[in-house]
This record gives sequence, structure tokens and C-alpha cells, in this order.
Amino acid sequence: MSPQAFSPKTLAERWECSHTHIRNMIRRGELRHFMIGKSIRVPISEVERFEGAPINLSEEPPSPKLEKDCVPEDV
Repeated sequence: MSPQAFSPKTLAERWECSHTHIRNMIRRGELRHFMIGKSIRVPISEVERFEGAPINLSEEPPSPKLEKDCVPEDV
């Protein structure tokens, strides 16, 4: 019988990443979740939605922002 929902730990095992990464995705709103008391659960339907989402390879990652102090000045 397959699970109806994943904890951050079990989802991290499935996706081969850290449970902290899963929690960060939840905080950023990338994964819907629900709570059982203090326990976080991600429904299987949300996992399947995320896994089936198309990957946009044409989108470039954002460039890192440089702090004013980090920008080299001309000598």
C-alpha cells in the first residue's frame, strides 16, 4: 500500500535530497502541505503534481546580486 502523504523526511528519501530542502520548498510555497498536530505532511497528489511538472530549461537562473562593497572599482 502506498502512502497517502509524505513527511519531509520520507519525501527527502524519495527525492534523494535533505529534509531541510523539502521544508524550505514548503516555506517558499513550492509544495502544498498540511499539518497533523505539529507534523508536516505533503499529500501524494502534491508530490505527483510536482514530479509531473514540466521543466523549463530555457529559463536562466537568476544572477547573483552583488553588494555595493563587492563591485570592483577601476584603479
